[in-house]
Amino acid sequence: MFGFKCFLLHSGVDEFPHLEADEMEEALEEIKTFNSLLIVHAEDSRTIAKAPQPNGNVYDTFLK
Repeated sequence: MFGFKCFLLHSGVDEFPHLEADEMEEALEEIKTFNSLLIVHAEDSRTIAKAPQPNGNVYDTFLK
């Protein structure tokens, strides 16, 4: 196995649940025992909750 991937928020797939921060720390401890990688989708739920909701279907509007 080259590496592993995890999400810190809902992945969009119920069969692939997100990790809490302490679970990620545990995974990192295990993964380092065989010198592998953990790729993290590290979105912050507080930042996302405060972000304005995009509207419309124009990319420039989304970026603003």
